[in-house]
Amino acid sequence: MFAHIGDRTECALLQFVLDSGVYYPYIRDRHPESDHVKVFRFNPQRKSMTTVIKDEDGYYKIYSKGAADVLLSRCKNVLLESGVEPLTNENVCTIKNTIKKMQDGSGLKVMCVAYKLVKGKSLFGLGLLFVNRQLTSNSFLLQAI
Repeated sequence: MFAHIGDRTECALLQFVLDSGVYYPYIRDRHPESDHVKVFRFNPQRKSMTTVIKDEDGYYKIYSKGAADVLLSRCKNVLLESGVEPLTNENVCTIKNTIKKMQDGSGLKVMCVAYKLVKGKSLFGLGLLFVNRQLTSNSFLLQAI
């Protein structure tokens, strides 16, 4: 059992990772902040934070966390217990209803996390426009927490 110290939102995210069966210190050791390709810090206008990591398999892994409505609008797939499925209007309604129930029942904010894999040799040279275009396209995978 871990005792999380710090920002309540960050502690909740770390607990979510642990509850999902992932040992997050391993992830931090494998992907230290010094190896992050780009970090888009939280911004109140974007209502999200995004980190880009290059993995050994040649993929750029783009992870975002933030306001559910913002990330939901950027996604085209959803990760369910049954696996990855296209994000349909029915899925969106179910997700929005679930988020509303979570907020109404707890009074706490509800965040989502999303990710995208981009195969490529380099994001550099394409600049932030490439990353921003990718981040605003409907191509993320949504995971509600």
